[in-house]
Amino acid sequence: YSYSLPETSNLWPEVFFIVNVLPKEPPSAILTGPSKAPHSCDWSLDASASSDPAAAPGEAVQLAYRWLCSPGCDAVVADQTEPILNVAAYALETGTYSFTVEVSRSGSDASGTGTATLEVAVIEGATLPVTVQPAAWASLPGGARITAQASSIPIAATVTGSTSCPLDTSSAFSWVLFKEETGGAVAKLETAAVVADGGLKLEVVASVVPAGVLI
Repeated sequence: YSYSLPETSNLWPEVFFIVNVLPKEPPSAILTGPSKAPHSCDWSLDASASSDPAAAPGEAVQLAYRWLCSPGCDAVVADQTEPILNVAAYALETGTYSFTVEVSRSGSDASGTGTATLEVAVIEGATLPVTVQPAAWASLPGGARITAQASSIPIAATVTGSTSCPLDTSSAFSWVLFKEETGGAVAKLETAAVVADGGLKLEVVASVVPAGVLI
């Protein structure tokens, strides 16, 4: 846009200035789910934590979701528009699949699209799917690369059961911290709590990430 200030006297010339109105940032797409899912169990992917960075505080945000899957798994995501994608047992053959969610604004203000992708290995057996929950400290530029200077960093995961693969609340869980570059174990973390949720989910919380460990 170009604006001008009218000349009000012979002492002040007319002034022109330009205002550039930038487009809104696209929605921030956040996709969580298991890295491995059993062939014989129901499981799901969750994009409900996606958000609109251009929204004002307290503003109701309406987001639209479009799901993509490859290779050869279009039928699983066809016509799926909800933030949670449910995959039924035996819907996919064993193998590795790439799931992408496209998040856009609903209605007339549909400017920009955010995307997130997750690879899921569909495996034999009935090992329940485990999803590590997103955390604010894990969204730093370059990934989760921070140093615990003081006390601890909380981490949690969700273990999900279904009618096809019931959840056994007596199962034991453990956390192991790995170094990404080498794959070597850095530390085994104690599990602080296992919280049941309606008989279908367990939240497994690690006690702490040791102070001074780079993760």
